[in-house]
Formats: sequence, C-alpha cells, structure tokens
Amino acid sequence: MLLDITKEGANLKKRILLKKAGSLRNIFILAASLPILAIYLVMLISPSQSYEPKDYVALVLSQQGDGVAQGSAILVASANGSTSSFHLLTAKHVVAGNKVGDKVYLNFKQLNDGEGLECIAKIVWFSPTEISVQNPISFTEDIAVLEIENVQILPKNFIGLPIGNSDNVKVASDATSYGYRQFQAGDPELTVASCKISNLEPSLNGVKCPSLFRVDGNILPGLSGGPLVLLDKEGANAEIIGINVATYAEGENKGYSYVLKVKNAEQFMISKGFTKLKN
Repeated sequence: MLLDITKEGANLKKRILLKKAGSLRNIFILAASLPILAIYLVMLISPSQSYEPKDYVALVLSQQGDGVAQGSAILVASANGSTSSFHLLTAKHVVAGNKVGDKVYLNFKQLNDGEGLECIAKIVWFSPTEISVQNPISFTEDIAVLEIENVQILPKNFIGLPIGNSDNVKVASDATSYGYRQFQAGDPELTVASCKISNLEPSLNGVKCPSLFRVDGNILPGLSGGPLVLLDKEGANAEIIGINVATYAEGENKGYSYVLKVKNAEQFMISKGFTKLKN
C-alpha cells in the first residue's frame, strides 16, 4: 500500500505546528509570569521596611474657630504590638473647639522620602476636662484620641509605637521628644529634642501632679501632642512614655516642660469609658 505523502505530510506538519504552538504558549505564559514571580521573590527575600519613631509622628491641623490649630500626634501600635491600632494619641488642646466625630488633617511628613503621607482622621474621644493655662492642673487630663479613616493608604508594617510603662521611668532618665514646629516661614518641620526627666511628680500652682513628668527639654509650640519616647540601652525598642502637653516660658516653671504620663492617660481614658486602645 502506497502512502499518501501529501496527506501524511500535511498531518505531520499540523502536529508539529500544534506542538510548537503549545510550546510557545507555555513560553509566553512563563514569560508573562516572570515579573510577578520576580516581585514575589523580592518580597520574600527583601527585608521588611523598618521605621523609626519619628516616622510615626504626624502633623495635625484642626479647625479652631476661624483659624487652624497645629500640633502633633503619635500612631499607637495594637496591644500585641504586631499591627497598627489605627489610633493616634494627641493633646486635647490640639483639637480644642472640635467635637467627637469631627475630622482633622494628618501628615506623616517623614514618609515617602520626605514627601509625606496625608491622611484624614476623626476625633473618636477626648477628655471632658476643659484645658486652660489658667488652670494648669487641667494638663493632667489633656488627652485625645484620633482614628485614621483612609487606612488603606498606610504602608505595610507601618504599625506605630507601643505604649510603654511610665512607672519604670526614673529621675535623670534620658528620653526624646518629637513634634512639628511651625517656624516663621515655610512648612512645619520635625523637631527632635533630647530631654532628661527631672521630676516624677512635679507641682503646678502648689498642687502635686503625679500624672505628669517634668523634663528639662523645652517643648516648643507645635510639639504639643507629640510623644516622649524612651529607648532601651541599645537605642532600640522605642516606647511611648508620655504626651507633650505644656511648656513654660516665664514664671517659677520657666524653662520646664510637662508631659502627661501615658499610663496615667490610658487609665484616665478607661475610667471615662474609652477602652479601644486595649484591643
């Protein structure tokens, strides 16, 4: 029996082309997958982005009457320290004149190579105490809580700083204060001030205030609401030990700054019914 060369050749050519097409298709699929695979491998191999305490400090702008008030706030890590709570602590007087539910502007100005990361936060709680320089004892309750709304824009592993135990702080302990200061011209700039704890239970107007630290570093206007941070002996494991609330430029307290102990602030918030930072 003679083979039909023409027909057999055509079938062979068809099978070769189909096989070749299948191989090409696999190559194309593999080629298309390579960028995704490369990104995945980079994610596995590359170390996670690490952040410094200053990165978690946000500039806060809030409406106060016909003007805008400026201060600072600190992003707080969850209770287990592995994720963000999406809450920030600040001083109540930074958002004075607002009510719970009102929105404020945040900018984590140290992120994105100094370009900043803008967020919207709402006020979820603040002290019922009226804060006033005429009543300096009110600074012992000068605390507010903000919650970031557009959390999806936050970078991965941007978890905030844990709340430390301010009871462990001793006189002469070194700490660092962070906040955004408005200079005469230009945008507010981050100020990092080295401080030394000088009194664990200072007095204001003759009244002892065990909820405050007195520090010998000058907390300038704009730094209110920013954190006082304690590092371990190796300069790592930063913890929030206080919130900047007041500084005195004159009088018997001239040159001293006062910081609300974060443990006392947390206990005060819980006593007033706010417990979300415990989650």
